[in-house]
Amino acid sequence: MKTAVLFGSPHKKGSTAKLLTAFLNNLDTDAKIFNAYELDKSFCSGCDACAKTGSCVINDGMEYVLEALKQADVIVIAYPLYFDTVPAPLKVIIDRFQQLFNTSRQTPKTKKGIALITAGSGKARDYSADVMLRYVFDLLGAEFCGAYVLDHTDKGVSDEQISKLAKDARLSLG
Repeated sequence: MKTAVLFGSPHKKGSTAKLLTAFLNNLDTDAKIFNAYELDKSFCSGCDACAKTGSCVINDGMEYVLEALKQADVIVIAYPLYFDTVPAPLKVIIDRFQQLFNTSRQTPKTKKGIALITAGSGKARDYSADVMLRYVFDLLGAEFCGAYVLDHTDKGVSDEQISKLAKDARLSLG
């Protein structure tokens, strides 16, 4: 099984990284992890060239990301919740999916998609990113298997809490 991960945290050893590691540890997969804070990427310029040519005219690291997402059986988007949405570097990547919107609106759902989210407060709720995540997974041809939120991370979370949530997320893949 191939897994592609969009990792949207600035903290390589923080709660989001720990949750992602726990999720991947017991999943028999070849995972490609793309760190939104390190990836060579540019903003979508809204030029709509992709609507005419079928591909983006910007030459950066996104071609590699899109290819990995196309080949993946499982797509994971892992990030800390910032003001009820994804951090800006991850949003830049998501905005570059405009070319998918412009080239194939009805993608068959042959993959599984899951979100691993951390939240500093205990007030993780219905958030604006949920609608966006569903739309992104749809564009990527992935059935949305759920958003798994680890909250209260500002106060600290135990390894047991992380392991349980990671296990629940893995089980949702079927």
